Amino acid sequence: MSLRITTPVLGNAAAGDVRAGKTFSGTAVTPGTAGTLPTQTSPGTITPGTSNQSFPAGIYDSGWSVKGDPNLVPGNIAQGVSIFGVTGTSVQAAGNATPAQVLTGYTFTSAGASGTQNGTMPNNGAVILTPSGTGTVSIPAGYHNGSGYVAQVSVPAANVLTGTTIAGVAGTMPNHGSPTWTPGTSNQSLAAGYYSGGTVQGDGNLQAGNIRSGVSIFGVSGNVTPRQYAQGTTSCSGGTVTFYCHGTSGNQSLYYVTVSGLGFQPSLIFIFVPVTGAITVYAANANIDNYGDTIYCASGGLFYLDGSSAYVNGGTFQLPISKYQTGSNTIYWEAYL
Repeated sequence: MSLRITTPVLGNAAAGDVRAGKTFSGTAVTPGTAGTLPTQTSPGTITPGTSNQSFPAGIYDSGWSVKGDPNLVPGNIAQGVSIFGVTGTSVQAAGNATPAQVLTGYTFTSAGASGTQNGTMPNNGAVILTPSGTGTVSIPAGYHNGSGYVAQVSVPAANVLTGTTIAGVAGTMPNHGSPTWTPGTSNQSLAAGYYSGGTVQGDGNLQAGNIRSGVSIFGVSGNVTPRQYAQGTTSCSGGTVTFYCHGTSGNQSLYYVTVSGLGFQPSLIFIFVPVTGAITVYAANANIDNYGDTIYCASGGLFYLDGSSAYVNGGTFQLPISKYQTGSNTIYWEAYL
């Protein structure tokens, strides 16, 4: 008689709890049931990221680990942010400044840039600008401390044309336009102010042949020797004297005129009385009838100078006028050298 010992079936494992390729028995399965739990390859070291990392169920024969980082401390995490349960305390850089917008000698941080940056904006301090009369004056780029200024420009109003304003100064210089000046016997003063042009009149007659010798007009010396001339009025003599005729026509007693103070000895003399029509003409060297100097008297004929009753001597002359008394009628005379 053989003795059979039966081992009681115990355990509550299921196929999914047993490694695949292995069999087992249990109260809930048939003895010799094969396991289905897969064997998985170890992932080694897991580095945490921004999203969850899933791993399949199974048996991992090799160990594995989740990587840690010594920088995962509050000072390296932005204030108000929690990473894996660590709440940050670091103030995060913000702003959009660039180095050219920050004063040289100063540092800053800004969003989008790593670390501390150095400013490059020039420090101009107090800049003093002087206006230019020939072009614009550039303002240097950079920082100005507010104490700079544009230097004052001295603009005398009298040196600025009226109607024009420079640096806030209204001009008072008169605008005379383009006048025309006619030369005269005295200097003409030009009023101070602005002239857009102007004309000094010329004259085609300003020539030496039109100017008396010894006279200069505006630098033109004359070469004309003028004939001396004198004229005037006088009255008839109170009585008559004898004047001597050419040839044998006989001498005549005539009234006469006497004029003195001419300053030259005339060679041609006219004497006339407009009211009566009486006229006398004297011509030196006329040589009529072989008499050199001749006197023509309308009421008496031709006479010659005898040096006593009829004469032309220096600046004085005495000549016949009429056989009739002219009374209070005005007698006119003209004498030429």
